[in-house]
Amino acid sequence: MAVLVDDAIWPFDGRLWAHMISDVSFEELHEFAGALGIPRRGFQGDHYDVPTEYRARAIELGAIPVGSRELVRRLRAAGLRRVRTAPSADAYDRFMARITLFHNPKCSTSRKVDEALTAAGVGHDTVLYLKDAPSRSDLERIIGHLEDPVADLVRKDKRFGELGLDAADYTTADAVIALLLEHPELMQRPILETADRAAIGRPPEEVVATFL
Repeated sequence: MAVLVDDAIWPFDGRLWAHMISDVSFEELHEFAGALGIPRRGFQGDHYDVPTEYRARAIELGAIPVGSRELVRRLRAAGLRRVRTAPSADAYDRFMARITLFHNPKCSTSRKVDEALTAAGVGHDTVLYLKDAPSRSDLERIIGHLEDPVADLVRKDKRFGELGLDAADYTTADAVIALLLEHPELMQRPILETADRAAIGRPPEEVVATFL
């Protein structure tokens, strides 16, 4: 049996929800959901929506907790991912595809990415991270989704040198998070993130193309 559940961080109707899948078969998933007490109407084509209070019980019954990116990867690898396209796409698919851009408008590369998304007609949320600094949970989520080495999330620029920092000290997630909490200006820019992946937007044209 291989039932997996991601973190209950998806808000809907005043509650937080997780997603539960099987990377073996839908039959296995339906059987597990029934044992958990989740009605069949909770099935959303390739996963069940699981409210916070059910997630711990699912893990007790044998569901494996994974990150959202790993959950989607396993679903795709099993050939069970059912991607729906507009106008029939459900809220889950739209949410998984929605892009957040961590943006510094003073940076030419960051502006190019913003302009490229707009030109492509891609709706995206913009976070001006120097004004609204990422929290620890934000950074943990970004790093968990990041396709680039975690060390690349730190800008080794003039400011980095002014602070007397050594790049060799910032190669782990814990070290990078601690640094960026204190100095958000050192976060690489821009960052593109969806619900299951994140990437540094350099070179801008190539990275944007992978998100379209």
